[in-house]
Amino acid sequence: MYEFPEKWSKYDKLDKSSIVEVLREAEDGFVWVDYDGNEGYVEVELLKEI
Repeated sequence: MYEFPEKWSKYDKLDKSSIVEVLREAEDGFVWVDYDGNEGYVEVELLKEI
């Protein structure tokens, strides 16, 4: 997960099987998500719709 929609702002790593809720649409290749109560940006290309 990233604090900002920039790769340098990485602060946490999610497991490949993690389920997130998308809260905001894509912005510069990132989406704002909620993961177990924690919010942050995730790279769009790493997400898969279920």
